[in-house]
Amino acid sequence: MILILALIQLIVFVFLIYKLYKIENDYFFPAIILIIKQIICESIYAILLYNDNSIMDLSISNYLSVPLNTAVCKALIIDTMAYIVLYCGIRFSKPKSYDVNKDQYNYVTSKKWRMNALIVILIGILSEILFFNKVGGFTYYFNNLYNRQVVSAGSNYINFTLIISIGVAAYVVSVISNWKRRVGLIPIVISGISLFAIVLYGGRNPILYLLVMVFGTINFLYKKISFKDFNKLKVILLTVVVVFLFILLPSLRDSDSIETINNKGFSSAFEVLSNTSIQTLTTANTLDRATFIYDYYTLDKWWLGKSYLEVIPSLIPRNIYKNKPAMDEGLYINSILSTHIDYHPFMPSDNFPVKSSFPVGISMGYINFGILGMIISMFLQGKLLSYLYYTAKKSRSFMWILIYLIFNLSFNFSNLGITSCIFNSVFIIFISVIFLNKRYMQIKE
Repeated sequence: MILILALIQLIVFVFLIYKLYKIENDYFFPAIILIIKQIICESIYAILLYNDNSIMDLSISNYLSVPLNTAVCKALIIDTMAYIVLYCGIRFSKPKSYDVNKDQYNYVTSKKWRMNALIVILIGILSEILFFNKVGGFTYYFNNLYNRQVVSAGSNYINFTLIISIGVAAYVVSVISNWKRRVGLIPIVISGISLFAIVLYGGRNPILYLLVMVFGTINFLYKKISFKDFNKLKVILLTVVVVFLFILLPSLRDSDSIETINNKGFSSAFEVLSNTSIQTLTTANTLDRATFIYDYYTLDKWWLGKSYLEVIPSLIPRNIYKNKPAMDEGLYINSILSTHIDYHPFMPSDNFPVKSSFPVGISMGYINFGILGMIISMFLQGKLLSYLYYTAKKSRSFMWILIYLIFNLSFNFSNLGITSCIFNSVFIIFISVIFLNKRYMQIKE
């Protein structure tokens, strides 16, 4: 039954992507990237799980109140329904008519814009250097990538990977707006250095953010990205590099992988890559957490919205508010799995027995109010993404485009989803107002 439901989900997701794309013929339309991620992290993983149940986290499979197959099937059904509701929220929020900026695809940036973009990139790289110094140096950080959340706790209030991504996106906009025949060596070197700086952080999401922000700004300001754009050697090579990094970086969070590379050098990265490609998919999957959440949170355990009262206190720095609650509800889930004790809102984050997260994602609505909460939260998420998309599309504002792209990638009704989008939007607004204001753009004559 798991296989049948996984294939049905896959077909539904592909159909939703097609329907969403056809609304505006835009690959950056709301939820398309999100659903593609869900196909990889849930549908494909479910097919692998059907062939081998042992790949599911034992702490989850041993905790379920019903047989594994029953719990997984329930999760597949609920998540499939959730994305159908998300589609409805988006589809029924499209404005009947809207005026697009007549200067669409006609902007050219000034030298001041390009210089400020380079300054933003430099600020991001300097922030990264300060971050590494604060956590004990790059070597210590690299050797403890498998424990990255603990090592970086309290030291990552400045999102330097986002700052670098904003700078690169602005710089690419400048290069394309003044494009003559070919891109010179300097833009390639600057982009390469920026990508390397982001890779050093050791996470997959910053790389995804960088790519989406670069191609997203091109898509909104100059030329809609089409399938033909991916049928080029440069893009194919870039895709291979990105896939390599997406598989390799999570492997470096494993202590055994770190030891292998330390003993054999970086030439062993390919060995690590081949040994952990499937493991990477299993660690990135969203089905494990969904299976546990939909089985564990029955009526008597619903949070009834209490978690949202923690949003504002969680934003206060720990040195001011010692008993601040956890910003990431995933700590509650991981603690429950580790101790078999129920953890609930308003518990100080220092009281959790584990420090690693088990992000709840779109399941937060279910944790609070069950299936009805899931339906309402996904519908509202669709309406919000639709509003931000058409705001970005109408304004052609670099700032609004980046805010929309951030929300489209990471927003959900969990505290982590809400607060991260707030933080990132504040960064984008501040940098856009100070360095990348629209006054540094002009219309081509």
